[in-house]
Amino acid sequence: LTGPCAASGRNAVHGIELAVEDLNKQGGILGRRVKIAVEDTQDSTTGVKAVTAYRSLRRQGIRFFIGPSWSPGQLALAPLVSRESSVIMITHDGGIREFHEYAPNLFNARGIDEAGTRELARFAFRKGAKTAVVFGSQQPWELAQSGYFYDEFQKIGGKVLLKLDPQPNMADLKAEALAAAAKKPDAVLFAACTQLPLALKALQPLYRG
Repeated sequence: LTGPCAASGRNAVHGIELAVEDLNKQGGILGRRVKIAVEDTQDSTTGVKAVTAYRSLRRQGIRFFIGPSWSPGQLALAPLVSRESSVIMITHDGGIREFHEYAPNLFNARGIDEAGTRELARFAFRKGAKTAVVFGSQQPWELAQSGYFYDEFQKIGGKVLLKLDPQPNMADLKAEALAAAAKKPDAVLFAACTQLPLALKALQPLYRG
């Protein structure tokens, strides 16, 4: 609910609240009203608070979970949730294979993003891009997507001139932006959702005119 992935978390909570209201108007589930409990996981770059939130909710006897929002929280919780067969966890905004396939009680409603990222590489190539710079980060989802694009673009005949995967909590990306612009690529892939505004702000002055 706070931090870089706050929009995803807040949107999910609003959607859940609407669904719960609708369910309860219809009599709930098996005649019982549905209630929700919400914790803030702040899981954009670390899963520590996601684990704290999960344990707090489990102490309340909760067994059905929607979230956490992003891969650091999901990957931190996967080993814990997998050991509790009575618990079901569904993420609303994940897309990382390692969580989705970790255990039979873990689900990703969004599916796996690998196919889309590989298609993005093919799309760029079809549009005439023969060289690219890949801008990701060490955040698990972003690192995976930058890897998929790199692999696919090279495989179909393109050339990745530079692959940047800085730490996701860096506050200054000017050096990375300069390195990217110096390569003069036909295309730049941004897999760095956490740092996207920062990366664009650093790159924009280098491409004016």
